[in-house]
Amino acid sequence: MLMQAGKKSFHSVAVPDPHIARRKAMLARHPNIRELIGPNPNSFLLIAALVAAQLCAAWWLRGQHWFVILLAAFFAGAYATASLYALIHDTSHNLVFRKKAMNRLAAIFANVPLVSVSAETFRRYHGHHHSRMGDYRMDVGIPSEWEAGWVGNSAWRKAVWLAFFIIFQLGRTKKYPENRPFLDGWMILNFAVMLLA
Repeated sequence: MLMQAGKKSFHSVAVPDPHIARRKAMLARHPNIRELIGPNPNSFLLIAALVAAQLCAAWWLRGQHWFVILLAAFFAGAYATASLYALIHDTSHNLVFRKKAMNRLAAIFANVPLVSVSAETFRRYHGHHHSRMGDYRMDVGIPSEWEAGWVGNSAWRKAVWLAFFIIFQLGRTKKYPENRPFLDGWMILNFAVMLLA
């Protein structure tokens, strides 16, 4: 699905998923890439370092002037936060540890210094996104027509959309077929850890 510039509706592109063909072509041309595919437990060391850095920075900045906190957030915190979200993404694909449960625990740990409870919700909806990729009615990763139309080509609206992305993303969760309760054991654990942290 692509949004046409200046229009408030999507149009469908009738081509196969490019990820599959690109993956096959890359592996055919560079078969040694296969050695790089799969879980990498060293990623957990990065998660631990980033969580420790975020918590230490929060402790160090607790009495600082608001301007120092803002600069630290902009020049360091944003990168650490983005990295933690990328690592949560990797855990959702079970790319940190071989066992699914260990990946979930790693994601919940990575979630500790972040503001929102997002490790388990991301896992749930991101998996659905991959299983329904490109289907406007079902893919939670595709912005709604309203979102795309409202943002358009406006820089300030794009900034608002990015700043409140989690709220916009919540609106898309209705595409997810709720055939199980929202609060399962993992979700409760994620909420509990965030409340205690």
